[in-house]
Amino acid sequence: MSHEGPTIRDLSLALRELVLGWDRYREAVADELGVGTSEIVALGFLYHDGPRTPSEIGQLLNLTSAASPR
Repeated sequence: MSHEGPTIRDLSLALRELVLGWDRYREAVADELGVGTSEIVALGFLYHDGPRTPSEIGQLLNLTSAASPR
């Protein structure tokens, strides 16, 4: 009797559910604290990585500077 493991599709669907679950959690925490989800992600970086400059946080969040040309 051979045992077949999960397929790529199974793994893809499981990963999708994980990402969606994380997004729902992040939104719930943001709502509870009265901030946006970007702020929650920024706080996570600060908590885990320590102090960062505003421009470093902006880079981590893939934000563009209002002063920089697009």
